[in-house]
Amino acid sequence: MANELKHTSVGSAMTQSEFEGVGLHVFDSQATGDIVYASSGTQLSRLAKGEENTFLQMSGTIPEWVVSPTIGDGDQEDIQINYDGNAVDFHMGIDDSADDFIIGTGTTMGSNPAITVDGSTRNVTIATDLTIGGDDLFMATNTSGHVLVADGTNYNPVAVSGDVTIASNGAVTIGSGVVEHGMLADDIVSGQAEITSGLASADEMMYSDGGVIKRIGVDVLATKLLGLASAGTVAQASDHMLFLDNGATGDVIVESIDDFLSAIAGSGISVSSSQLTASSSGVSVGKAIAFSIVF
Repeated sequence: MANELKHTSVGSAMTQSEFEGVGLHVFDSQATGDIVYASSGTQLSRLAKGEENTFLQMSGTIPEWVVSPTIGDGDQEDIQINYDGNAVDFHMGIDDSADDFIIGTGTTMGSNPAITVDGSTRNVTIATDLTIGGDDLFMATNTSGHVLVADGTNYNPVAVSGDVTIASNGAVTIGSGVVEHGMLADDIVSGQAEITSGLASADEMMYSDGGVIKRIGVDVLATKLLGLASAGTVAQASDHMLFLDNGATGDVIVESIDDFLSAIAGSGISVSSSQLTASSSGVSVGKAIAFSIVF
């Protein structure tokens, strides 16, 4: 037989010290790391040490070394490995009643599961939060410009569409001609700081040119604005005029025509019903001269 336990040869006779000596009981081909097992009800045998990264597993009634051990015998039963920690215990194994593979805390299968793998669908359920240590999340769909959107049940990668587009670097672009009045806040104008120091000719405004948004300079507006006014008849008693107060760059002031005429009327000139009348003593001819100024 091979690998059996035997006595070393001591000759034709053995003393008590030789019989009790440790070195006299050896296995056939014994080497460091070998283990002993009962190969039968009456025989002890040697199992040679296994290779690195192998596991000791029972094959029927005889132990053997294997690279990929099998845990369980195929019967319906929970199979688990427990880890006895200092503060928290862990377990992992098969919940055979649900056909799930579970990793959880404690030593009772199915109690406090942290990760559950469904044996039918292979879906993975994480009981609490998931923290990804790296920067990348790899999915079946990784199309550039897609984002994860919840649909009420789960998150799915979808392409951004509508008024904006998004690049793979996260840059968002608003499409041309898509911003409408309903997208603007009511305080888009009133919420801005007010200019009180006066306008400059280089200042610009935005306006609608027949439905097309354009810009116009304040200098152009100033020269073209009054030209858009409709022609009409002067009502001398109630009409007013505009003028620049205190110089060519002064503020625009409104004044009645009568007040303006009174202000410019000199000696011998009178104002009546928005008309300037020169007295007869102020001209060489012997009659009054009447004329009107219309703005």
